[in-house]
Amino acid sequence: MTKRSQDGGIDGHGDFRQGAISIRPAFQAKRWTGNAVGRPEIDKFRGATQGDYDHGVFLTTSRFSRDAKLASYRKGAISVLLLDGPAIAEMFVERGLGVRRLPLYVYDPNQSSSIWAMSSPSYCGVAQTCVLCMSVNRSTCGA
Repeated sequence: MTKRSQDGGIDGHGDFRQGAISIRPAFQAKRWTGNAVGRPEIDKFRGATQGDYDHGVFLTTSRFSRDAKLASYRKGAISVLLLDGPAIAEMFVERGLGVRRLPLYVYDPNQSSSIWAMSSPSYCGVAQTCVLCMSVNRSTCGA
């Protein structure tokens, strides 16, 4: 990781080695919420990495514009892998990083006894709750 104010357009870099192969990647991360990352940001990052690194990775919590996607691979220049918010989330889920898998229970609405589940204790004790309409009264249940 590099210092925020003196990163020169690069937030971090590394050295990947496997056997005789060595790749020196650099990465840039943008924590954006509304706007898409555009081509100018990709071009600036590529300019900062050109000549010093073999590969670039650009991450954002937002998304990339069409022009940014087209600019990520340019003939004669290093390639820049683009990872947006959904792609990052998908990688975390696939690899089990920072997430926990929980079972999902599906109830058959055609079997009335299976849609009633025990809820946590409430002011009147333990109540049964319909998992479809959240009613605590079987006579007013809309399911």
